[in-house]
Amino acid sequence: MGSYSDTAWGYDEESLGLDPETKLKFVPTDKELKLFKEEKTNLYKGTWMVCFIYGLSALALLSVVFFTDWGKTYIYEKFLPAVVTYVLGAILIILYLVFSIFALKPRKILSKLEPIPICPDYWKLEQVTPAEKKHIYKNIKEYNNINSTGCTAGTAGLSTNNSISYIINNDEATKITEDSQALEYKCKPDKFVFGEPNDILKMNNYLYKNSDKAESEFKYIKNNENNNEYLYKVGDNKDNTKYITYDGEVKPASDQLKKYAQIAGMYKNSWKEPDEANKNIAFNQGLYSNIDINSTGREWEKYPLICNQIYPGILDELEQDKGDKLKCELSKVCGISWSKLDCYEKNDEYKSLL
Repeated sequence: MGSYSDTAWGYDEESLGLDPETKLKFVPTDKELKLFKEEKTNLYKGTWMVCFIYGLSALALLSVVFFTDWGKTYIYEKFLPAVVTYVLGAILIILYLVFSIFALKPRKILSKLEPIPICPDYWKLEQVTPAEKKHIYKNIKEYNNINSTGCTAGTAGLSTNNSISYIINNDEATKITEDSQALEYKCKPDKFVFGEPNDILKMNNYLYKNSDKAESEFKYIKNNENNNEYLYKVGDNKDNTKYITYDGEVKPASDQLKKYAQIAGMYKNSWKEPDEANKNIAFNQGLYSNIDINSTGREWEKYPLICNQIYPGILDELEQDKGDKLKCELSKVCGISWSKLDCYEKNDEYKSLL
Protein backbone atom coordinates (compact mmCIF):
# COMPACT_ATOMS: atom_id res chain seq x y z
CA MET A 1 0.00 0.00 0.00
CA GLY A 2 3.04 2.29 -0.27
CA SER A 3 1.65 4.05 -3.36
CA TYR A 4 -1.74 4.66 -1.72
CA SER A 5 -2.34 8.32 -0.89
CA ASP A 6 -3.59 8.74 2.70
CA THR A 7 -6.47 11.08 1.92
CA ALA A 8 -10.21 10.73 1.47
CA TRP A 9 -9.65 10.87 -2.30
CA GLY A 10 -6.68 8.53 -2.37
CA TYR A 11 -6.11 5.61 -4.73
CA ASP A 12 -3.44 3.04 -5.43
CA GLU A 13 -1.35 4.57 -8.22
CA GLU A 14 0.36 1.26 -9.04
CA SER A 15 -2.99 -0.36 -9.87
CA LEU A 16 -3.94 2.14 -12.60
CA GLY A 17 -2.32 0.09 -15.35
CA LEU A 18 -1.80 1.32 -18.92
CA ASP A 19 -3.62 4.00 -20.83
CA PRO A 20 -5.83 2.06 -23.32
CA GLU A 21 -5.14 4.62 -26.05
CA THR A 22 -1.42 5.38 -25.67
CA LYS A 23 -0.40 2.01 -24.11
CA LEU A 24 1.77 4.00 -21.66
CA LYS A 25 1.34 4.29 -17.88
CA PHE A 26 -2.05 5.87 -17.16
CA VAL A 27 -1.79 9.31 -15.55
CA PRO A 28 -5.24 10.78 -14.80
CA THR A 29 -6.04 14.25 -16.15
CA ASP A 30 -7.74 16.94 -14.07
CA LYS A 31 -11.06 16.03 -15.71
CA GLU A 32 -10.62 12.34 -14.88
CA LEU A 33 -9.66 13.17 -11.27
CA LYS A 34 -12.75 15.38 -10.96
CA LEU A 35 -14.93 12.52 -12.21
CA PHE A 36 -13.19 10.16 -9.76
CA LYS A 37 -13.95 12.50 -6.83
CA GLU A 38 -17.59 12.79 -7.87
CA GLU A 39 -17.94 9.00 -8.09
CA LYS A 40 -16.21 8.50 -4.73
CA THR A 41 -18.41 11.18 -3.11
CA ASN A 42 -21.53 9.43 -4.39
CA LEU A 43 -20.21 6.12 -3.09
CA TYR A 44 -19.53 7.69 0.34
CA LYS A 45 -23.06 9.10 0.45
CA GLY A 46 -24.61 5.81 -0.62
CA THR A 47 -22.63 3.87 1.99
CA TRP A 48 -23.67 6.23 4.78
CA MET A 49 -27.31 5.98 3.68
CA VAL A 50 -27.16 2.16 3.74
CA CYS A 51 -25.50 2.26 7.18
CA PHE A 52 -28.18 4.67 8.43
CA ILE A 53 -31.04 2.43 7.21
CA TYR A 54 -29.48 -0.71 8.69
CA GLY A 55 -28.78 1.16 11.93
CA LEU A 56 -32.40 2.24 12.24
CA SER A 57 -33.62 -1.29 11.54
CA ALA A 58 -31.21 -2.71 14.14
CA LEU A 59 -32.36 -0.10 16.70
CA ALA A 60 -36.00 -0.98 15.97
CA LEU A 61 -35.32 -4.71 16.41
CA LEU A 62 -33.50 -4.19 19.72
CA SER A 63 -36.28 -1.92 21.00
CA VAL A 64 -38.96 -4.50 20.17
CA VAL A 65 -36.95 -7.29 21.82
CA PHE A 66 -36.15 -5.34 25.02
CA PHE A 67 -39.44 -3.52 25.56
CA THR A 68 -42.15 -6.00 24.37
CA ASP A 69 -42.99 -9.57 25.30
CA TRP A 70 -44.05 -10.21 21.69
CA GLY A 71 -40.62 -9.18 20.43
CA LYS A 72 -38.84 -11.33 22.96
CA THR A 73 -40.98 -14.37 22.08
CA TYR A 74 -40.95 -14.15 18.28
CA ILE A 75 -37.83 -12.23 17.32
CA TYR A 76 -35.42 -13.46 20.00
CA GLU A 77 -36.69 -17.00 20.65
CA LYS A 78 -38.54 -18.28 17.56
CA PHE A 79 -36.94 -16.33 14.68
CA LEU A 80 -33.43 -15.80 16.05
CA PRO A 81 -31.70 -17.61 13.11
CA ALA A 82 -33.46 -15.33 10.61
CA VAL A 83 -32.54 -12.22 12.61
CA VAL A 84 -28.89 -13.34 12.89
CA THR A 85 -28.81 -13.99 9.12
CA TYR A 86 -30.19 -10.51 8.48
CA VAL A 87 -27.66 -8.87 10.78
CA LEU A 88 -24.70 -10.78 9.32
CA GLY A 89 -25.89 -9.96 5.79
CA ALA A 90 -26.10 -6.28 6.69
CA ILE A 91 -22.55 -6.37 8.07
CA LEU A 92 -21.23 -8.07 4.91
CA ILE A 93 -22.95 -5.51 2.66
CA ILE A 94 -21.51 -2.62 4.66
CA LEU A 95 -18.01 -4.16 4.55
CA TYR A 96 -18.33 -4.65 0.78
CA LEU A 97 -19.34 -1.00 0.30
CA VAL A 98 -16.43 0.19 2.42
CA PHE A 99 -14.06 -1.99 0.39
CA SER A 100 -15.54 -0.54 -2.83
CA ILE A 101 -14.76 2.99 -1.61
CA PHE A 102 -11.07 2.14 -1.12
CA ALA A 103 -10.88 0.08 -4.34
CA LEU A 104 -12.29 2.87 -6.51
CA LYS A 105 -9.69 4.48 -8.77
CA PRO A 106 -9.64 7.00 -11.62
CA ARG A 107 -10.68 5.67 -15.02
CA LYS A 108 -9.79 6.76 -18.52
CA ILE A 109 -12.25 8.97 -20.38
CA LEU A 110 -11.85 7.78 -23.96
CA SER A 111 -11.41 10.51 -26.52
CA LYS A 112 -13.63 8.74 -29.02
CA LEU A 113 -16.50 6.31 -28.95
CA GLU A 114 -15.91 2.87 -30.44
CA PRO A 115 -18.59 2.12 -33.04
CA ILE A 116 -20.79 -0.95 -32.63
CA PRO A 117 -20.30 -3.27 -35.63
CA ILE A 118 -23.15 -3.73 -38.10
CA CYS A 119 -23.94 -7.40 -38.73
CA PRO A 120 -25.23 -9.01 -41.94
CA ASP A 121 -28.99 -8.84 -42.56
CA TYR A 122 -30.98 -10.67 -39.86
CA TRP A 123 -27.88 -11.69 -37.95
CA LYS A 124 -27.41 -11.03 -34.22
CA LEU A 125 -24.54 -9.32 -32.45
CA GLU A 126 -22.97 -11.27 -29.57
CA GLN A 127 -20.05 -10.64 -27.25
CA VAL A 128 -16.97 -12.79 -27.70
CA THR A 129 -16.17 -14.92 -24.65
CA PRO A 130 -12.87 -14.40 -22.79
CA ALA A 131 -11.78 -17.93 -23.73
CA GLU A 132 -12.33 -17.24 -27.46
CA LYS A 133 -10.44 -13.94 -27.23
CA LYS A 134 -7.53 -15.67 -25.52
CA HIS A 135 -7.25 -18.43 -28.11
CA ILE A 136 -7.67 -16.14 -31.12
CA TYR A 137 -4.79 -14.03 -29.84
CA LYS A 138 -2.62 -17.02 -28.92
CA ASN A 139 -3.22 -18.55 -32.35
CA ILE A 140 -1.83 -15.38 -33.94
CA LYS A 141 1.20 -15.16 -31.65
CA GLU A 142 2.21 -18.77 -31.01
CA TYR A 143 2.67 -22.17 -32.49
CA ASN A 144 0.35 -24.53 -30.67
CA ASN A 145 1.72 -26.80 -28.02
CA ILE A 146 0.21 -29.41 -25.73
CA ASN A 147 1.01 -27.06 -22.82
CA SER A 148 -0.93 -24.30 -24.63
CA THR A 149 1.63 -21.66 -23.63
CA GLY A 150 3.74 -22.66 -26.64
CA CYS A 151 7.18 -21.51 -27.68
CA THR A 152 9.30 -23.72 -25.43
CA ALA A 153 13.02 -23.58 -26.03
CA GLY A 154 14.65 -26.65 -27.50
CA THR A 155 11.46 -28.11 -28.99
CA ALA A 156 11.86 -28.80 -32.70
CA GLY A 157 9.70 -26.60 -34.89
CA LEU A 158 8.62 -24.17 -32.15
CA SER A 159 9.74 -20.57 -32.04
CA THR A 160 11.00 -19.02 -28.83
CA ASN A 161 10.22 -15.51 -30.08
CA ASN A 162 6.86 -14.33 -28.75
CA SER A 163 7.09 -11.06 -30.69
CA ILE A 164 6.46 -12.81 -34.02
CA SER A 165 2.98 -13.06 -35.53
CA TYR A 166 2.49 -16.31 -37.40
CA ILE A 167 -0.61 -15.53 -39.49
CA ILE A 168 -0.66 -11.77 -39.97
CA ASN A 169 2.15 -9.25 -40.08
CA ASN A 170 3.22 -7.49 -36.91
CA ASP A 171 1.57 -4.19 -37.86
CA GLU A 172 -1.80 -5.94 -38.18
CA ALA A 173 -1.17 -7.92 -35.01
CA THR A 174 -0.87 -4.76 -32.91
CA LYS A 175 -4.54 -4.04 -33.72
CA ILE A 176 -5.82 -7.49 -32.73
CA THR A 177 -5.07 -8.16 -29.07
CA GLU A 178 -7.05 -9.78 -26.26
CA ASP A 179 -8.38 -6.43 -25.06
CA SER A 180 -8.86 -4.67 -28.42
CA GLN A 181 -12.23 -3.61 -29.79
CA ALA A 182 -11.69 -5.96 -32.75
CA LEU A 183 -12.40 -8.96 -30.49
CA GLU A 184 -15.37 -7.58 -28.57
CA TYR A 185 -18.17 -8.77 -30.86
CA LYS A 186 -19.14 -11.45 -33.35
CA CYS A 187 -22.19 -11.92 -35.57
CA LYS A 188 -24.28 -15.08 -35.85
CA PRO A 189 -27.46 -15.85 -37.87
CA ASP A 190 -30.70 -15.22 -35.97
CA LYS A 191 -32.17 -18.66 -35.24
CA PHE A 192 -35.72 -17.26 -35.45
CA VAL A 193 -35.05 -16.28 -39.07
CA PHE A 194 -32.61 -18.89 -40.40
CA GLY A 195 -33.25 -21.79 -38.03
CA GLU A 196 -30.61 -23.94 -36.38
CA PRO A 197 -27.20 -24.53 -38.03
CA ASN A 198 -28.44 -27.89 -39.36
CA ASP A 199 -31.34 -26.10 -41.10
CA ILE A 200 -28.91 -23.65 -42.73
CA LEU A 201 -26.68 -26.57 -43.74
CA LYS A 202 -29.55 -28.40 -45.47
CA MET A 203 -30.82 -25.25 -47.19
CA ASN A 204 -27.41 -24.23 -48.51
CA ASN A 205 -26.38 -27.67 -49.68
CA TYR A 206 -29.72 -28.22 -51.41
CA LEU A 207 -28.92 -25.20 -53.58
CA TYR A 208 -25.59 -26.70 -54.63
CA LYS A 209 -26.40 -30.39 -54.77
CA ASN A 210 -26.35 -30.41 -58.59
CA SER A 211 -23.15 -28.39 -58.96
CA ASP A 212 -20.86 -31.44 -58.80
CA LYS A 213 -18.47 -29.32 -56.76
CA ALA A 214 -18.15 -30.62 -53.23
CA GLU A 215 -16.27 -27.51 -52.10
CA SER A 216 -19.32 -25.34 -52.87
CA GLU A 217 -21.20 -27.01 -50.00
CA PHE A 218 -21.04 -26.19 -46.32
CA LYS A 219 -19.36 -28.63 -43.98
CA TYR A 220 -20.47 -29.05 -40.36
CA ILE A 221 -18.51 -29.53 -37.17
CA LYS A 222 -19.41 -29.09 -33.50
CA ASN A 223 -16.97 -27.97 -30.82
CA ASN A 224 -17.81 -29.89 -27.66
CA GLU A 225 -15.75 -27.51 -25.52
CA ASN A 226 -18.00 -24.48 -26.08
CA ASN A 227 -20.98 -26.07 -27.94
CA ASN A 228 -20.41 -23.86 -30.99
CA GLU A 229 -21.71 -25.36 -34.22
CA TYR A 230 -19.70 -24.28 -37.26
CA LEU A 231 -20.68 -24.25 -40.92
CA TYR A 232 -17.64 -23.74 -43.13
CA LYS A 233 -16.28 -24.06 -46.66
CA VAL A 234 -12.86 -25.31 -47.70
CA GLY A 235 -10.58 -24.22 -50.50
CA ASP A 236 -10.63 -25.77 -53.96
CA ASN A 237 -7.84 -26.28 -56.51
CA LYS A 238 -4.51 -28.04 -56.11
CA ASP A 239 -3.05 -25.45 -53.77
CA ASN A 240 -6.33 -24.99 -51.85
CA THR A 241 -6.25 -21.23 -52.49
CA LYS A 242 -9.61 -20.85 -54.25
CA TYR A 243 -13.16 -20.86 -52.92
CA ILE A 244 -16.34 -21.61 -54.86
CA THR A 245 -18.69 -18.66 -54.37
CA TYR A 246 -22.45 -18.80 -53.81
CA ASP A 247 -23.06 -18.37 -57.55
CA GLY A 248 -20.73 -21.23 -58.55
CA GLU A 249 -17.67 -19.20 -59.56
CA VAL A 250 -14.23 -20.41 -58.62
CA LYS A 251 -12.44 -17.38 -57.24
CA PRO A 252 -8.84 -17.13 -56.01
CA ALA A 253 -8.91 -16.19 -52.33
CA SER A 254 -7.13 -13.01 -51.32
CA ASP A 255 -4.30 -13.23 -48.81
CA GLN A 256 -6.40 -11.24 -46.34
CA LEU A 257 -9.33 -13.68 -46.56
CA LYS A 258 -6.99 -16.61 -45.93
CA LYS A 259 -5.56 -14.79 -42.92
CA TYR A 260 -9.06 -14.10 -41.60
CA ALA A 261 -10.09 -17.75 -42.08
CA GLN A 262 -7.23 -18.91 -39.85
CA ILE A 263 -7.84 -16.24 -37.19
CA ALA A 264 -11.61 -16.87 -37.00
CA GLY A 265 -11.14 -20.67 -37.01
CA MET A 266 -8.27 -20.58 -34.50
CA TYR A 267 -6.04 -22.84 -36.59
CA LYS A 268 -2.97 -22.49 -38.76
CA ASN A 269 -2.76 -23.54 -42.39
CA SER A 270 0.74 -24.79 -41.71
CA TRP A 271 1.97 -25.97 -38.34
CA LYS A 272 5.60 -26.94 -37.98
CA GLU A 273 5.51 -30.29 -36.30
CA PRO A 274 7.70 -30.68 -33.22
CA ASP A 275 9.07 -33.97 -31.95
CA GLU A 276 6.82 -36.80 -30.78
CA ALA A 277 7.31 -35.93 -27.12
CA ASN A 278 5.56 -32.60 -27.51
CA LYS A 279 2.99 -32.59 -30.31
CA ASN A 280 1.08 -29.60 -31.58
CA ILE A 281 -2.53 -29.50 -30.37
CA ALA A 282 -5.22 -27.28 -31.91
CA PHE A 283 -6.75 -24.63 -29.63
CA ASN A 284 -9.88 -26.02 -27.98
CA GLN A 285 -12.09 -22.95 -28.65
CA GLY A 286 -11.72 -23.17 -32.42
CA LEU A 287 -12.74 -25.18 -35.43
CA TYR A 288 -10.45 -28.13 -34.66
CA SER A 289 -10.77 -28.46 -30.90
CA ASN A 290 -7.85 -30.37 -29.31
CA ILE A 291 -7.03 -32.23 -32.55
CA ASP A 292 -3.47 -33.50 -32.86
CA ILE A 293 -2.19 -31.93 -36.08
CA ASN A 294 -0.19 -35.07 -36.84
CA SER A 295 -3.48 -36.90 -37.40
CA THR A 296 -4.77 -37.79 -40.86
CA GLY A 297 -7.08 -35.52 -42.82
CA ARG A 298 -5.26 -32.20 -42.37
CA GLU A 299 -8.31 -30.30 -43.55
CA TRP A 300 -6.86 -27.04 -42.18
CA GLU A 301 -4.50 -27.01 -45.18
CA LYS A 302 -7.55 -26.12 -47.31
CA TYR A 303 -8.12 -22.81 -45.47
CA PRO A 304 -11.54 -23.70 -43.98
CA LEU A 305 -13.64 -20.53 -43.75
CA ILE A 306 -16.41 -20.34 -41.11
CA CYS A 307 -19.59 -18.96 -42.69
CA ASN A 308 -22.08 -18.87 -39.79
CA GLN A 309 -19.96 -16.82 -37.40
CA ILE A 310 -18.27 -13.55 -38.34
CA TYR A 311 -15.90 -11.28 -36.42
CA PRO A 312 -16.60 -7.86 -38.00
CA GLY A 313 -13.88 -6.12 -35.98
CA ILE A 314 -11.21 -8.50 -37.29
CA LEU A 315 -12.46 -7.99 -40.85
CA ASP A 316 -12.21 -4.21 -40.37
CA GLU A 317 -8.62 -4.46 -39.14
CA LEU A 318 -7.62 -6.69 -42.06
CA GLU A 319 -9.21 -4.42 -44.69
CA GLN A 320 -6.29 -2.94 -46.61
CA ASP A 321 -8.08 0.03 -48.20
CA LYS A 322 -10.45 0.84 -45.31
CA GLY A 323 -13.43 -0.18 -47.42
CA ASP A 324 -15.58 -3.30 -47.68
CA LYS A 325 -13.53 -5.38 -50.11
CA LEU A 326 -12.67 -8.17 -47.68
CA LYS A 327 -16.18 -8.30 -46.21
CA CYS A 328 -17.62 -8.44 -49.75
CA GLU A 329 -15.31 -11.32 -50.62
CA LEU A 330 -16.39 -13.25 -47.51
CA SER A 331 -20.07 -12.56 -48.21
CA LYS A 332 -19.79 -13.83 -51.77
CA VAL A 333 -18.04 -17.05 -50.74
CA CYS A 334 -20.53 -17.76 -47.95
CA GLY A 335 -23.68 -16.45 -49.68
CA ILE A 336 -24.42 -13.83 -47.02
CA SER A 337 -26.73 -10.85 -47.51
CA TRP A 338 -25.10 -7.78 -45.95
CA SER A 339 -26.89 -4.58 -46.95
CA LYS A 340 -24.41 -2.32 -45.19
CA LEU A 341 -21.65 -3.22 -47.67
CA ASP A 342 -20.81 -1.44 -50.91
CA CYS A 343 -19.64 -4.29 -53.12
CA TYR A 344 -20.00 -2.69 -56.55
CA GLU A 345 -16.90 -1.96 -58.56
CA LYS A 346 -16.75 1.74 -59.39
CA ASN A 347 -15.67 1.87 -63.02
CA ASP A 348 -14.64 5.04 -64.89
CA GLU A 349 -18.15 5.59 -66.25
CA TYR A 350 -19.61 5.41 -62.73
CA LYS A 351 -16.96 7.74 -61.35
CA SER A 352 -17.73 10.34 -64.04
CA LEU A 353 -21.29 10.60 -62.72
CA LEU A 354 -20.14 11.50 -59.22
